[in-house]
Formats: sequence, structure tokens, C-alpha cells
Amino acid sequence: MALAHELATLPPARLTPRKNSKRDLIEQLRGPLVAALVDRHYSFAALAEILGQRGLDIHPTTLRHYLGPIDRSARRIASDG
Repeated sequence: MALAHELATLPPARLTPRKNSKRDLIEQLRGPLVAALVDRHYSFAALAEILGQRGLDIHPTTLRHYLGPIDRSARRIASDG
């Protein structure tokens, strides 16, 4: 098949550096964001608003998705000790 041959013989693509995506930025801020959620009881909506005020517009649901599962009880127990 001609298409399969064409795809198989493609030269390597030139990679260009990409800007930090929102996901990358949230990952870099994961520690402080989780601490605000768990230790200081901020909501995702409140944190999304704070991030928006600093130029990082993100919906609370997207923020929750990017941060992934957060074990609030384990974090609280660890910080009490």
C-alpha cells in the first residue's frame, strides 16, 4: 500500500521547543497547590481564580483533572506528625 510506504519512509521531524503548557505549569506548582487544597482548605474554584489573577486562566475542573487524585487524609495525617 502506497500510504504505508510513504509513512514508513518519512524523515525524522524537526523538533521545536514548545512553550510550557498549562499542564506543565500546574505540574510545577503541584506541591503548593495540593498544600493549599489540603492544609488550608482552598477549593479548586478559589485556586483557579487565584491562578487566573496571575495570568493562568484555567477552569476549576481542568485544574482538578491536571492535579489528579489527591489523598487528603494521608496528607493531613502526615502534616500532623
